Amino acid sequence: MKVTTDACLFGAILASEISSTNDFSFALDIGTGTGLLSLMLAQQIPSMKIKAMELDPIAAIQASENIDSSPWKNNIELIQGNILDHEPGAVYDLIFSNPPFYENDLDSPDEKINLARHNAELSLAKLFLQIRKLLKEQGEAWLLLPYRRQNEISQLLSENDLFTRKIILVRNSAKHDYFRIIVNIKKEKHALDETDIDEFTIYDSNESYTAAFEELLQLYYLRL
Repeated sequence: MKVTTDACLFGAILASEISSTNDFSFALDIGTGTGLLSLMLAQQIPSMKIKAMELDPIAAIQASENIDSSPWKNNIELIQGNILDHEPGAVYDLIFSNPPFYENDLDSPDEKINLARHNAELSLAKLFLQIRKLLKEQGEAWLLLPYRRQNEISQLLSENDLFTRKIILVRNSAKHDYFRIIVNIKKEKHALDETDIDEFTIYDSNESYTAAFEELLQLYYLRL
């Protein structure tokens, strides 16, 4: 499976945000793919235990190989299966996911691509339901989603009585529109809480990584 720049950015932001607190010890990675996000988080927070779930058997094999060859293999438990069938009663301090982006778009002739992109098994609506069900009352969820689905995201948050603590709008460069949105979700809303809205640009005018990107990713990229 391909590792994308925006997924790496999401993992770095997630690890940076979570490592500043000691409130998270048990995490769930929904749709781990290559295992990228779980590995980035485990690298920065070795005390955290992570369950990484992946529906596709082939992707799960790749994730397993990546995890087993890493120094953090004892921190991550890979589960090949459907999050909709997850063990009853389990709850997590932290839930994170980089779910399929192409739901309701044209199908690919490759069924594996359809599964990875369209996620017929787990729609965005079902994902939000699972977050509501599996997240501890004081926990947080982090999602990387297409910017174009922000209205749907807002509606699903409202329907599931979930609230945003932070939103980060991501664009490739200053001359591009936003294409991804990172959403930090919690179950409780306090009277004085306001959503912190920020933006992040990956490339500068010379088509090189921005200083902010390099600072975040230097812990993970070999050449920055």
